[in-house]
Amino acid sequence: FGNIYAVGIGSRAYRLSNLSPPWVSIGDSINAQAYLPSTAKIVNSISGDTTLYAATRYGMFHSTDFGANWVYSPAILQLPAHNFYTGVVRAGNYYFISTNLGIYRVAAGDTTREKVWPKQGYIWGVNNLSSDSAGNVYSNLPFKTGPSTSIFYTFKSTDQGATWVPDTAGHGALGINAGTQTFDFWVDRQGTQYLGGNGKFYTKKPGQSWKLDTLGLGLKSGQYVKAVTLNNKKGIVYLSRVVFSGSLSLFIYSRASGDSAWKIVNTSILAAGDGILSSDQDGNIIV
Repeated sequence: FGNIYAVGIGSRAYRLSNLSPPWVSIGDSINAQAYLPSTAKIVNSISGDTTLYAATRYGMFHSTDFGANWVYSPAILQLPAHNFYTGVVRAGNYYFISTNLGIYRVAAGDTTREKVWPKQGYIWGVNNLSSDSAGNVYSNLPFKTGPSTSIFYTFKSTDQGATWVPDTAGHGALGINAGTQTFDFWVDRQGTQYLGGNGKFYTKKPGQSWKLDTLGLGLKSGQYVKAVTLNNKKGIVYLSRVVFSGSLSLFIYSRASGDSAWKIVNTSILAAGDGILSSDQDGNIIV
């Protein structure tokens, strides 16, 4: 049809018809379908004319009206998303997977994935997924996004992903500003919640309030807790602490149920990246 398409600075998509200016922005409608839209990168590349295809941070889209309207088209690549994040957990009869389109669930033994949050639209970069022994599933929104940019935002599902509700009780009292600070969030199998950021670490046991929980950690500015895992067999909680001073170093700490202070586990500094932890049913810890 003689149109020219371009992806410009900031990954915005444009169309020029009949070599006659002005260029028309055509990528904004993709971002408009996103839950909590962001101004970050949207369109990576675009091709076609009768049917346009756009590779985006949300996945593959196509348009049959020169970019005026876009339809999400996962069937093209047979993939629900082009990026997966740090979350695969089981709750009840389902496994939950976090992607850069949102949260999907799949029944045990099945291959069909269903997007359960958000139900409409997309959200880029859903962070950690956690589940407790009661079958509740937890997640948190990306850095600098949320219905309120002044509150670190977490969500919780008590019905195996059918519905999700905000779970931010007590966050405001911690002085956490999601617009200027990056925090990570975990929940162990007993339902204790953990919140860690730059030089800070908090816990919230079921039915209790958030409390500063750094005794024995010695956290300083520029140091982060990067992972938390509960070993059910031994009743011990483990966490990893990352220190950056020219290079990344990883320290592992543990605490038995009922203790208040964290104790260092490894006697030597381990060169590390993210320091993700997990535990198995036999009581082993995997880093």
